Amino acid sequence: MTAQELQRTSIEQSSQSSGDVAVLKKSLTTDSKQPTSHVVESGFVSSDEADAQALAALGIEQQFLRDLGGLEIFSIGFSIFAVVPGLAVVFAYSLEGGPVAMVWGWLVASIFIVTIGLMMGELASAMPSAAGIYLWSYKLSPPWCRRQISWTVGYLSTVTSTTALASVNWATAQIILTTATIKTEGSFTYSNGAVFGVCTAVTLLETMICCLSTKAVGRAELLFLALNIGLILAVVIAVPIATPGEYRNSASFALGDFETGLGWNGGFAFVYGLLGASWTIANFDSLTRLSEECSNAQVAVPRALYQSISIAGVFGTICLGAITFSMGTDLEAISDTDLGNPLAQVFYNSLGKGGAIAMWIFIILAQIALGTSLLLASARQVFSFSRDDALPFSGWCKTVRANIPINATMYTAFVTTLFTAISASSDYSSSAIFSVSIVSMYLGYSVPPICRYGFYDYNKDFRKGPWHLGRFSFVIYLISVVWMVFMTVIAMFPASSITSFSEANYAVLVIAFCLFVTALYWVFPFGIGARHWFVGPPVEQDPSLRDQIEPKPMTETS
Repeated sequence: MTAQELQRTSIEQSSQSSGDVAVLKKSLTTDSKQPTSHVVESGFVSSDEADAQALAALGIEQQFLRDLGGLEIFSIGFSIFAVVPGLAVVFAYSLEGGPVAMVWGWLVASIFIVTIGLMMGELASAMPSAAGIYLWSYKLSPPWCRRQISWTVGYLSTVTSTTALASVNWATAQIILTTATIKTEGSFTYSNGAVFGVCTAVTLLETMICCLSTKAVGRAELLFLALNIGLILAVVIAVPIATPGEYRNSASFALGDFETGLGWNGGFAFVYGLLGASWTIANFDSLTRLSEECSNAQVAVPRALYQSISIAGVFGTICLGAITFSMGTDLEAISDTDLGNPLAQVFYNSLGKGGAIAMWIFIILAQIALGTSLLLASARQVFSFSRDDALPFSGWCKTVRANIPINATMYTAFVTTLFTAISASSDYSSSAIFSVSIVSMYLGYSVPPICRYGFYDYNKDFRKGPWHLGRFSFVIYLISVVWMVFMTVIAMFPASSITSFSEANYAVLVIAFCLFVTALYWVFPFGIGARHWFVGPPVEQDPSLRDQIEPKPMTETS
């Protein structure tokens, strides 16, 4: 039997090697007093078998190879929270508030975002499944409402996954075309149609990469990690050193200047600048989507979550500090640049045309790595929701080939392309998709913690995983929910206080429409509506729990 065949049989069998024993012991030392979701009656089991048992405890069959380790999961997170590529996308938003909004706004937002990662880490350790927040919402809700809640959260999560990838790939296409603008010093311009064409090609490339084996993608993620670290070092070291004296700023300006370029008053201009970090350090549940392909998932996934978020927050603050010291004081000239991207103008001023183009090429590669990592996780979300027959064409989407959700990957890419087509209709449409990805994300993320403590009597015996927050759970959950509600409201505001009807932020209408369609699909009569047939995700195979997942009769269903 070949090594690859042995690896594939590890889904059903596990070795009793001393190395496996060491891995298991290490995972259990996270909290020796806290029961884990896998129980071993005698002897030891391998990490893969323990993971499979934890999954089986949720009523889910192991279908994927666990070819991802803790480093690969961290690399995926760091690629999704891509600091420098993210700055290239959101720099224009933060710039309008000046250096204060850029540097300190990023730092403040990062601190609160870490609480979301901690909250998700605890839930991911307790319920390690690709279903993520959809499964958590179901498990933490009482029987009378769990199907409706998980149904809504599942669709919110699907909207988040596809709109986030659409906004990322749309930005990637713009960055690619900006390279030509830099090369021609502003004479090259492009239309939304050109952006859509490049965006579609980028999505196709990412789809091809994600259809490779999990092990191959995991190795690629290590290269993506090195690429992002290299970009951070270039911004922090090369840009300040190369910046001509005329563009170097004092500490009082770089860390203390405040602007109100969007027409908002000072306080709201700072608050609006928080969206930069909120869009860049986002889609945290992407790591939880890979729980079924990660070894020692109950510890590796939550650890990678808070580590990657924390490091992205720190490095983002440092990078923005380096930029504010090196961009000069004429913020209006940077904002109105002919190059089409304010950060490109900063690099052009500091590094010259050649240096700016070189930096931009590496940003393009990192942005494609971001999209690939996001598609990898988004496809798992679509697969897990289809596994419970919730999405159209679920039978096709949940088919796994070569231990990879290839069909779900293509489905996700197709829906993403539809959203990018909407973005091509106008500049304001692309801004709406940007806002929708944040609003739907935070709405969905807030449901599990609210259910955890909102239905406290039902969850008073909640069984934590080996990685948990202990006595600080409630406080961290509360802070994370308040922050998410706050940023949801902010994301619905238009970019400027002086806004015409055509320039308004229609994210609230898009979200309302999605929720309306989701609710309509639920209540529709004649046996078509999901209330008649949707049972939600699997639960433990305990006969006493079957009444919790059987659909209620039509007369009893609200």
